Amino acid sequence: MTLRRTPQDFRVFEVPSKGYIEALSTQASREHPHAVYELRKTSLSTPEALGFLCRELRTKAGSIDYAGLKDKHAETVQLISVCAQSGKHAAELPQEVQLERCGARRIGWSSEPMSAESIVGNRFELVVRDLTRADVRAMQDRAEAFRLREHFVLINYFGDQRFGSIRHGKGFAAASLIRGDFDNALRLLIGTPARKDVGKTRDFTRLCAAHWGDWRKLATELPRTPERKAIEALATGANAKDAFTHLPYFLQTMCVEAFQSHLWNKTVLHMIRELGASGAAVYETQGLFDLNLFPEARRVPESWHALNIPVLAHNSELTPPWDRCAKQALNEEELTLKQLKIPGLRRPYFGEAMRPLIVSIPDFALSEPTKDELARETGRVKVLSTFTLPRGAYATVVMRALGR
Repeated sequence: MTLRRTPQDFRVFEVPSKGYIEALSTQASREHPHAVYELRKTSLSTPEALGFLCRELRTKAGSIDYAGLKDKHAETVQLISVCAQSGKHAAELPQEVQLERCGARRIGWSSEPMSAESIVGNRFELVVRDLTRADVRAMQDRAEAFRLREHFVLINYFGDQRFGSIRHGKGFAAASLIRGDFDNALRLLIGTPARKDVGKTRDFTRLCAAHWGDWRKLATELPRTPERKAIEALATGANAKDAFTHLPYFLQTMCVEAFQSHLWNKTVLHMIRELGASGAAVYETQGLFDLNLFPEARRVPESWHALNIPVLAHNSELTPPWDRCAKQALNEEELTLKQLKIPGLRRPYFGEAMRPLIVSIPDFALSEPTKDELARETGRVKVLSTFTLPRGAYATVVMRALGR
Protein backbone atom coordinates (compact mmCIF):
# COMPACT_ATOMS: atom_id res chain seq x y z
CA MET A 1 0.00 0.00 0.00
CA THR A 2 1.64 3.24 -1.15
CA LEU A 3 0.67 6.87 -0.72
CA ARG A 4 2.50 9.72 -2.52
CA ARG A 5 4.20 7.67 -5.23
CA THR A 6 4.03 10.92 -7.21
CA PRO A 7 3.24 14.48 -6.04
CA GLN A 8 0.02 14.31 -8.07
CA ASP A 9 -1.12 11.39 -5.90
CA PHE A 10 -1.53 13.77 -2.96
CA ARG A 11 -3.53 16.86 -3.94
CA VAL A 12 -4.68 19.48 -1.42
CA PHE A 13 -7.00 22.42 -2.10
CA GLU A 14 -7.46 25.04 0.60
CA VAL A 15 -11.12 26.01 1.11
CA PRO A 16 -11.59 29.70 2.00
CA SER A 17 -14.69 30.90 3.78
CA LYS A 18 -17.48 32.25 1.62
CA GLY A 19 -17.42 35.51 3.56
CA TYR A 20 -13.74 36.05 2.89
CA ILE A 21 -14.12 35.58 -0.87
CA GLU A 22 -17.21 37.81 -1.04
CA ALA A 23 -15.36 40.59 0.81
CA LEU A 24 -12.53 40.77 -1.76
CA SER A 25 -12.30 43.89 -3.89
CA THR A 26 -11.41 43.87 -7.58
CA GLN A 27 -9.18 46.93 -7.12
CA ALA A 28 -6.34 47.91 -4.80
CA SER A 29 -7.04 50.80 -2.45
CA ARG A 30 -6.00 52.20 0.91
CA GLU A 31 -8.78 50.08 2.43
CA HIS A 32 -7.76 46.99 0.44
CA PRO A 33 -3.93 46.93 0.36
CA HIS A 34 -3.45 43.12 0.38
CA ALA A 35 -3.20 41.38 -2.98
CA VAL A 36 -4.70 37.89 -2.61
CA TYR A 37 -3.14 35.18 -4.78
CA GLU A 38 -4.00 31.55 -5.39
CA LEU A 39 -0.65 29.80 -4.99
CA ARG A 40 -0.17 26.46 -6.76
CA LYS A 41 2.94 24.45 -5.99
CA THR A 42 4.37 20.99 -6.61
CA SER A 43 7.09 19.28 -4.53
CA LEU A 44 7.80 22.47 -2.59
CA SER A 45 7.10 23.42 1.00
CA THR A 46 5.10 26.61 1.51
CA PRO A 47 8.18 28.57 2.74
CA GLU A 48 10.21 27.37 -0.26
CA ALA A 49 7.51 28.43 -2.71
CA LEU A 50 7.15 31.81 -1.01
CA GLY A 51 10.90 32.32 -1.22
CA PHE A 52 10.78 31.88 -5.01
CA LEU A 53 7.71 34.12 -5.22
CA CYS A 54 9.31 36.86 -3.12
CA ARG A 55 12.28 37.03 -5.45
CA GLU A 56 10.01 37.19 -8.48
CA LEU A 57 7.84 39.92 -6.94
CA ARG A 58 10.86 41.73 -5.47
CA THR A 59 9.20 41.90 -2.09
CA LYS A 60 10.23 40.97 1.44
CA ALA A 61 9.17 37.62 2.89
CA GLY A 62 7.54 39.39 5.82
CA SER A 63 5.05 41.07 3.50
CA ILE A 64 3.47 37.73 2.52
CA ASP A 65 0.88 36.06 4.77
CA TYR A 66 -0.76 32.64 4.55
CA ALA A 67 -3.19 30.52 6.53
CA GLY A 68 -1.09 27.39 7.01
CA LEU A 69 1.72 25.20 5.77
CA LYS A 70 0.90 22.81 2.95
CA ASP A 71 2.59 19.47 2.28
CA LYS A 72 5.88 19.52 0.39
CA HIS A 73 5.54 16.11 -1.26
CA ALA A 74 2.25 16.99 -2.90
CA GLU A 75 0.43 19.17 -5.39
CA THR A 76 -1.28 21.92 -3.40
CA VAL A 77 -3.38 25.04 -3.85
CA GLN A 78 -3.63 27.70 -1.14
CA LEU A 79 -4.31 31.41 -0.72
CA ILE A 80 -1.64 33.93 0.22
CA SER A 81 -1.69 37.70 0.49
CA VAL A 82 0.99 40.25 -0.42
CA CYS A 83 0.87 43.61 1.34
CA ALA A 84 1.35 46.49 -1.12
CA GLN A 85 3.55 49.12 0.47
CA SER A 86 2.23 51.92 -1.73
CA GLY A 87 -0.02 52.62 -4.68
CA LYS A 88 2.96 52.28 -6.98
CA HIS A 89 3.86 48.92 -5.45
CA ALA A 90 0.25 47.73 -5.87
CA ALA A 91 0.35 48.67 -9.56
CA GLU A 92 3.57 46.68 -10.00
CA LEU A 93 2.16 43.46 -8.53
CA PRO A 94 1.39 41.20 -11.50
CA GLN A 95 -1.88 39.48 -12.19
CA GLU A 96 -0.09 36.16 -12.61
CA VAL A 97 3.33 34.63 -11.89
CA GLN A 98 4.52 31.34 -13.34
CA LEU A 99 7.71 29.65 -12.08
CA GLU A 100 9.11 26.15 -12.52
CA ARG A 101 7.33 24.38 -9.65
CA CYS A 102 4.91 27.02 -8.47
CA GLY A 103 2.68 29.74 -9.78
CA ALA A 104 0.33 32.39 -8.43
CA ARG A 105 -2.81 34.05 -9.80
CA ARG A 106 -4.29 37.16 -8.21
CA ILE A 107 -7.97 36.77 -7.33
CA GLY A 108 -8.63 40.09 -5.57
CA TRP A 109 -7.66 42.58 -2.90
CA SER A 110 -8.37 42.24 0.83
CA SER A 111 -8.61 44.64 3.74
CA GLU A 112 -6.84 42.10 5.96
CA PRO A 113 -3.84 39.81 5.50
CA MET A 114 -4.50 36.13 4.91
CA SER A 115 -4.85 34.17 8.15
CA ALA A 116 -6.14 30.83 9.41
CA GLU A 117 -9.48 32.44 10.27
CA SER A 118 -10.08 32.99 6.55
CA ILE A 119 -9.99 29.24 5.86
CA VAL A 120 -12.67 26.67 6.73
CA GLY A 121 -10.83 23.53 5.66
CA ASN A 122 -8.99 21.59 2.99
CA ARG A 123 -10.18 19.40 0.14
CA PHE A 124 -8.11 16.26 -0.54
CA GLU A 125 -7.72 13.96 -3.54
CA LEU A 126 -5.46 11.07 -2.56
CA VAL A 127 -4.40 8.13 -4.72
CA VAL A 128 -3.50 4.96 -2.83
CA ARG A 129 -1.40 2.60 -4.95
CA ASP A 130 0.11 -0.86 -4.96
CA LEU A 131 -3.02 -2.50 -3.53
CA THR A 132 -4.19 -6.07 -3.79
CA ARG A 133 -7.88 -6.78 -4.19
CA ALA A 134 -7.87 -7.96 -0.58
CA ASP A 135 -6.38 -4.61 0.50
CA VAL A 136 -9.20 -2.79 -1.27
CA ARG A 137 -11.86 -4.93 0.40
CA ALA A 138 -10.28 -4.25 3.80
CA MET A 139 -10.31 -0.49 3.11
CA GLN A 140 -13.95 -0.66 1.98
CA ASP A 141 -14.92 -2.62 5.11
CA ARG A 142 -13.26 -0.07 7.36
CA ALA A 143 -14.86 2.81 5.47
CA GLU A 144 -18.25 1.21 6.02
CA ALA A 145 -17.52 0.76 9.74
CA PHE A 146 -16.86 4.50 10.07
CA ARG A 147 -20.06 5.62 8.32
CA LEU A 148 -22.88 7.08 10.36
CA ARG A 149 -25.91 8.67 8.68
CA GLU A 150 -23.93 9.29 5.47
CA HIS A 151 -21.04 10.90 7.37
CA PHE A 152 -17.57 9.46 7.83
CA VAL A 153 -16.92 9.67 11.59
CA LEU A 154 -13.40 9.49 12.99
CA ILE A 155 -11.38 10.29 16.08
CA ASN A 156 -9.60 13.60 15.42
CA TYR A 157 -6.04 12.50 16.22
CA PHE A 158 -3.05 14.72 15.55
CA GLY A 159 -1.21 13.40 12.49
CA ASP A 160 2.43 12.51 12.00
CA GLN A 161 3.20 15.97 10.59
CA ARG A 162 2.72 17.35 14.10
CA PHE A 163 5.70 15.31 15.34
CA GLY A 164 8.45 16.51 13.03
CA SER A 165 10.63 17.49 15.99
CA ILE A 166 10.91 13.80 16.99
CA ARG A 167 11.56 12.43 13.52
CA HIS A 168 14.73 10.87 14.96
CA GLY A 169 12.64 8.67 17.27
CA LYS A 170 14.72 9.51 20.35
CA GLY A 171 12.05 11.25 22.38
CA PHE A 172 10.40 14.62 22.99
CA ALA A 173 12.61 17.63 23.64
CA ALA A 174 9.76 19.23 25.60
CA ALA A 175 9.87 16.39 28.13
CA SER A 176 13.50 17.33 28.83
CA LEU A 177 12.63 21.03 28.99
CA ILE A 178 9.99 20.38 31.64
CA ARG A 179 12.64 18.69 33.79
CA GLY A 180 15.11 21.52 33.25
CA ASP A 181 17.47 19.42 31.13
CA PHE A 182 18.16 22.03 28.48
CA ASP A 183 21.29 20.30 27.23
CA ASN A 184 19.38 17.16 26.28
CA ALA A 185 16.56 19.23 24.78
CA LEU A 186 19.08 21.04 22.57
CA ARG A 187 20.71 17.77 21.59
CA LEU A 188 17.35 16.28 20.59
CA LEU A 189 16.35 19.34 18.56
CA ILE A 190 19.56 20.06 16.65
CA GLY A 191 22.11 17.36 17.49
CA THR A 192 20.33 14.08 16.83
CA PRO A 193 20.37 12.84 13.22
CA ALA A 194 17.25 11.45 11.59
CA ARG A 195 17.20 9.07 8.66
CA LYS A 196 15.22 11.46 6.46
CA ASP A 197 17.39 14.53 7.11
CA VAL A 198 18.61 16.09 3.88
CA GLY A 199 20.86 18.95 2.76
CA LYS A 200 22.06 21.40 5.38
CA THR A 201 19.91 19.78 8.07
CA ARG A 202 21.66 16.45 7.51
CA ASP A 203 25.11 18.06 7.66
CA PHE A 204 24.16 20.09 10.74
CA THR A 205 22.76 17.26 12.86
CA ARG A 206 25.59 14.86 12.01
CA LEU A 207 28.30 17.39 12.84
CA CYS A 208 26.58 18.21 16.12
CA ALA A 209 26.22 14.53 17.01
CA ALA A 210 29.91 13.88 16.27
CA HIS A 211 31.28 16.89 18.18
CA TRP A 212 28.66 17.72 20.81
CA GLY A 213 30.36 19.74 23.54
CA ASP A 214 33.13 21.13 21.32
CA TRP A 215 31.25 24.35 20.78
CA ARG A 216 34.10 26.35 19.21
CA LYS A 217 34.70 23.67 16.60
CA LEU A 218 31.01 23.45 15.81
CA ALA A 219 30.61 27.25 15.65
CA THR A 220 33.31 27.26 12.99
CA GLU A 221 32.29 24.26 10.91
CA LEU A 222 28.47 24.12 11.02
CA PRO A 223 26.44 25.18 7.97
CA ARG A 224 25.01 28.68 8.22
CA THR A 225 21.46 28.03 9.36
CA PRO A 226 19.26 29.79 11.96
CA GLU A 227 19.88 26.90 14.41
CA ARG A 228 23.59 27.71 14.39
CA LYS A 229 22.99 30.72 16.68
CA ALA A 230 22.41 28.38 19.62
CA ILE A 231 25.82 26.75 19.10
CA GLU A 232 27.48 30.14 18.68
CA ALA A 233 25.99 31.21 22.01
CA LEU A 234 27.43 28.11 23.68
CA ALA A 235 30.82 28.86 22.11
CA THR A 236 30.84 32.26 23.81
CA GLY A 237 30.06 30.79 27.24
CA ALA A 238 26.27 30.73 27.37
CA ASN A 239 24.59 27.94 29.30
CA ALA A 240 22.23 25.46 27.68
CA LYS A 241 19.10 27.32 28.77
CA ASP A 242 20.29 30.58 27.20
CA ALA A 243 21.39 28.71 24.08
CA PHE A 244 17.91 27.21 23.74
CA THR A 245 16.44 30.72 23.57
CA HIS A 246 18.67 31.40 20.54
CA LEU A 247 16.93 28.69 18.52
CA PRO A 248 14.31 29.88 16.00
CA TYR A 249 11.15 30.51 17.97
CA PHE A 250 9.18 28.39 15.53
CA LEU A 251 11.34 25.39 16.49
CA GLN A 252 10.91 26.14 20.20
CA THR A 253 7.13 26.24 19.97
CA MET A 254 7.00 23.26 17.62
CA CYS A 255 8.67 20.99 20.15
CA VAL A 256 6.24 22.05 22.90
CA GLU A 257 3.21 21.59 20.66
CA ALA A 258 4.47 18.17 19.57
CA PHE A 259 4.53 16.97 23.18
CA GLN A 260 1.10 18.45 23.87
CA SER A 261 -0.25 16.69 20.79
CA HIS A 262 1.28 13.42 22.00
CA LEU A 263 -0.47 13.80 25.37
CA TRP A 264 -3.76 14.58 23.61
CA ASN A 265 -3.45 11.49 21.39
CA LYS A 266 -2.61 9.30 24.40
CA THR A 267 -5.55 10.68 26.39
CA VAL A 268 -7.92 9.83 23.56
CA LEU A 269 -6.26 6.44 23.02
CA HIS A 270 -7.17 5.47 26.60
CA MET A 271 -10.76 6.65 26.02
CA ILE A 272 -11.05 4.37 22.98
CA ARG A 273 -9.56 1.45 24.90
CA GLU A 274 -12.26 1.86 27.53
CA LEU A 275 -14.89 2.01 24.78
CA GLY A 276 -13.47 -1.16 23.25
CA ALA A 277 -13.59 -2.88 26.62
CA SER A 278 -17.34 -2.20 26.66
CA GLY A 279 -17.79 -4.18 23.44
CA ALA A 280 -17.28 -1.68 20.60
CA ALA A 281 -15.33 -2.86 17.57
CA VAL A 282 -12.02 -0.99 17.47
CA TYR A 283 -9.60 -0.80 14.55
CA GLU A 284 -5.90 -0.40 15.26
CA THR A 285 -3.20 1.28 13.16
CA GLN A 286 0.36 2.07 14.21
CA GLY A 287 1.61 5.46 13.05
CA LEU A 288 5.17 6.69 12.97
CA PHE A 289 4.97 8.04 16.52
CA ASP A 290 1.69 6.97 18.12
CA LEU A 291 -0.72 4.06 18.09
CA ASN A 292 -4.18 5.08 16.86
CA LEU A 293 -7.41 3.25 17.73
CA PHE A 294 -10.59 3.97 15.77
CA PRO A 295 -14.00 2.81 17.05
CA GLU A 296 -16.85 1.85 14.74
CA ALA A 297 -18.98 4.93 14.21
CA ARG A 298 -22.27 3.50 15.51
CA ARG A 299 -20.69 2.80 18.91
CA VAL A 300 -19.29 6.29 19.44
CA PRO A 301 -21.28 7.85 22.32
CA GLU A 302 -23.58 10.61 21.14
CA SER A 303 -22.08 13.01 23.70
CA TRP A 304 -18.64 12.62 22.09
CA HIS A 305 -19.74 14.28 18.85
CA ALA A 306 -19.81 17.70 20.52
CA LEU A 307 -16.95 17.06 22.95
CA ASN A 308 -13.83 19.23 22.92
CA ILE A 309 -10.70 18.12 24.77
CA PRO A 310 -7.85 20.58 25.43
CA VAL A 311 -4.23 20.14 24.59
CA LEU A 312 -3.01 20.15 28.15
CA ALA A 313 -1.50 23.11 30.01
CA HIS A 314 -0.49 23.39 33.66
CA ASN A 315 -3.74 25.24 34.43
CA SER A 316 -6.10 22.96 32.48
CA GLU A 317 -9.20 21.80 34.30
CA LEU A 318 -9.60 18.04 34.05
CA THR A 319 -13.26 17.16 33.63
CA PRO A 320 -15.25 13.98 32.82
CA PRO A 321 -15.41 11.99 30.66
CA TRP A 322 -11.74 12.37 29.70
CA ASP A 323 -10.12 13.46 33.01
CA ARG A 324 -9.14 9.96 34.14
CA CYS A 325 -7.57 9.19 30.77
CA ALA A 326 -5.60 12.45 30.77
CA LYS A 327 -4.18 11.60 34.19
CA GLN A 328 -3.21 8.18 32.88
CA ALA A 329 -1.42 9.75 29.90
CA LEU A 330 0.49 12.07 32.22
CA ASN A 331 1.35 9.23 34.61
CA GLU A 332 2.88 7.26 31.75
CA GLU A 333 5.20 10.22 31.14
CA GLU A 334 5.91 10.44 34.90
CA LEU A 335 4.44 13.95 34.98
CA THR A 336 1.68 15.85 36.71
CA LEU A 337 -0.45 18.57 35.16
CA LYS A 338 1.27 21.28 37.23
CA GLN A 339 4.64 20.33 35.75
CA LEU A 340 3.64 21.38 32.22
CA LYS A 341 5.82 24.47 32.15
CA ILE A 342 9.46 25.21 31.37
CA PRO A 343 11.40 26.30 34.47
CA GLY A 344 13.07 29.69 34.16
CA LEU A 345 11.52 30.65 30.82
CA ARG A 346 8.48 32.76 30.08
CA ARG A 347 8.13 31.31 26.61
CA PRO A 348 7.57 29.02 24.83
CA TYR A 349 4.77 27.95 27.12
CA PHE A 350 2.23 25.16 27.34
CA GLY A 351 -0.91 27.00 26.26
CA GLU A 352 -4.30 25.34 26.37
CA ALA A 353 -6.31 25.02 23.15
CA MET A 354 -9.52 23.08 22.64
CA ARG A 355 -9.70 20.35 19.99
CA PRO A 356 -12.83 18.48 18.84
CA LEU A 357 -12.68 14.80 19.73
CA ILE A 358 -14.62 13.78 16.62
CA VAL A 359 -14.25 14.86 13.01
CA SER A 360 -17.34 14.26 10.87
CA ILE A 361 -16.75 14.18 7.10
CA PRO A 362 -19.88 14.59 4.96
CA ASP A 363 -18.30 14.02 1.53
CA PHE A 364 -15.95 11.06 1.99
CA ALA A 365 -15.75 8.84 -1.08
CA LEU A 366 -13.63 5.86 -2.09
CA SER A 367 -13.48 4.95 -5.77
CA GLU A 368 -13.65 1.51 -7.28
CA PRO A 369 -10.19 0.02 -7.89
CA THR A 370 -8.45 0.51 -11.23
CA LYS A 371 -5.18 -0.78 -12.60
CA ASP A 372 -2.10 0.77 -11.00
CA GLU A 373 0.08 1.71 -13.94
CA LEU A 374 3.05 2.42 -11.64
CA ALA A 375 2.95 -0.82 -9.64
CA ARG A 376 6.03 -3.03 -9.66
CA GLU A 377 3.91 -6.20 -9.52
CA THR A 378 1.23 -7.26 -11.97
CA GLY A 379 -2.33 -7.33 -10.75
CA ARG A 380 -1.94 -4.42 -8.35
CA VAL A 381 -4.62 -1.72 -8.30
CA LYS A 382 -5.14 1.82 -7.06
CA VAL A 383 -8.07 3.71 -5.51
CA LEU A 384 -8.91 7.41 -5.22
CA SER A 385 -10.07 8.77 -1.87
CA THR A 386 -11.68 12.23 -1.80
CA PHE A 387 -12.89 14.22 1.20
CA THR A 388 -12.94 17.66 2.83
CA LEU A 389 -11.58 18.19 6.34
CA PRO A 390 -12.11 21.11 8.70
CA ARG A 391 -9.08 23.20 9.58
CA GLY A 392 -6.74 21.35 11.95
CA ALA A 393 -7.73 17.81 10.93
CA TYR A 394 -5.25 15.52 9.16
CA ALA A 395 -5.68 13.61 5.90
CA THR A 396 -3.00 11.17 7.03
CA VAL A 397 -5.25 10.21 9.97
CA VAL A 398 -8.06 9.42 7.53
CA MET A 399 -5.68 7.18 5.58
CA ARG A 400 -4.53 5.54 8.79
CA ALA A 401 -8.14 4.82 9.75
CA LEU A 402 -8.49 3.01 6.43
CA GLY A 403 -5.56 0.80 7.36
CA ARG A 404 -2.74 2.50 5.51
